[in-house]
Amino acid sequence: MTHDLSETDRYTSPEVFALVRGAVQDRWRYGLRGLGALLVVAATTASAQPISILTFNLRSRLDHADRREPAIAAFLSEQRPDIVLFQEVALLGGRERTQAHRMAQAGGYEVAHCHNARTRRGLAVLSRYPILDSVVISLPPNGRPALAVTINVHGRTLSVVNVHLTPALEARQVRSAEVRSALELLETMPGIGLLGGDLNFGDHDVESALVGHLVDAYRQVEPTSPGHTWDLRNPLARKNSFPTEPSRRLDRLLFAAPNGPTSPRVRVDSSELVLTLELTSTVAPSDHYGLLSRVAFLDPPTSAGAGEPTQRGGSPLPESSRGVIGAAPVQGVTMSRKMQDQRAHP
Repeated sequence: MTHDLSETDRYTSPEVFALVRGAVQDRWRYGLRGLGALLVVAATTASAQPISILTFNLRSRLDHADRREPAIAAFLSEQRPDIVLFQEVALLGGRERTQAHRMAQAGGYEVAHCHNARTRRGLAVLSRYPILDSVVISLPPNGRPALAVTINVHGRTLSVVNVHLTPALEARQVRSAEVRSALELLETMPGIGLLGGDLNFGDHDVESALVGHLVDAYRQVEPTSPGHTWDLRNPLARKNSFPTEPSRRLDRLLFAAPNGPTSPRVRVDSSELVLTLELTSTVAPSDHYGLLSRVAFLDPPTSAGAGEPTQRGGSPLPESSRGVIGAAPVQGVTMSRKMQDQRAHP
């Protein structure tokens, strides 16, 4: 299933080129204005190249990490997702710094990262595309971090908010407050928005209503499949589950519109559970399964994607959104040299 496709969006690249070639040959039929419109359609469709996005909870350095990490690194090396959202990222120290930096060695990633100094765990976003800026906030009421990163994807700005919400089953009100704050953050950010990560609530939990207006990548292609990323068939999920906790779809990739409540022009080509195979009878790559989605952004590229970040309404991103904001800043934001240079010379 795809989302919000017009007839022009359905053209394949060869069809577009054939259309334009015919228009040029028969320009008397279309006129210059029509020819120009067809060229715009061709440029937009040809540039809507799909990208792959992965969200995955690394389970820190717990539960036989020395066995688990090579399997995760091998998956990254083989599948080469373009953007990766990691949760429960362990600090390592030394040159590697974090699990995310170690995983980034699989090839060509920029890394944005934050961590909690007390737990020595955090969040990370890896990207093969240029990272323009990063923001970390503490989500009320308990100060869990949200890591927001803006990325230039083929001249389009994608704003990613990576979260790991409160896990306790009874913490519905706390999670609801965290979701509202994450959505408010997303609304201040440029371009198409993506709220992703380990949300720690399932399809039938009350918090789901708060994100019902977003485009759920997995549900676009699997409207009825359970899609449990927390699956009690996983030996580590069984080991780490709360009493009475069922299998649930905790990990999601949710797209938000760039201009208000209308649906974003995102085509979801595929979305599937990954990193599901057990390594032994008691060890899996994590206690969560990963979610890998392949999507394309259908709006034409904008100058904002390659230059100064702008809000969804088109005005410059406020200076207060460029650093660490919130009542209890999370320590340990790390950026690539390019990102540091961009902050020094916005």
